[in-house]
Amino acid sequence: MVAPGHYFADGTAKVLTTDGHEGKVYEFTGDTALSYADIADAFGQVTGSEVVYQPVAAADVVAAMVQAGLDEETAGFVAAIDTSIAEGPLDLVDPILGQLIGRPTTTLVDVLRAA
Repeated sequence: MVAPGHYFADGTAKVLTTDGHEGKVYEFTGDTALSYADIADAFGQVTGSEVVYQPVAAADVVAAMVQAGLDEETAGFVAAIDTSIAEGPLDLVDPILGQLIGRPTTTLVDVLRAA
């Protein structure tokens, strides 16, 4: 199995060494989108334990980070990123990486098992 980080290098090498990619923009992603609940499920499959994603309100995240010593502005920024990710804008799936490298990308469960 190829380490997941190598997929980006392999895809980039293919784009740089083959014709037909001029002017194109590729979004290198895995073959499936992953939500926080999917990530929790993958950890559960690997550990054999029930792992459940429990959303936390942004205000509670900020309060916990401030209590741990982070300044409020930075805590708010981090909480906003987390909230944005949970809303799904990074749930992109584009099959181009797998097509370029000629094989499917590794599932999160397989990555975790290998770790």
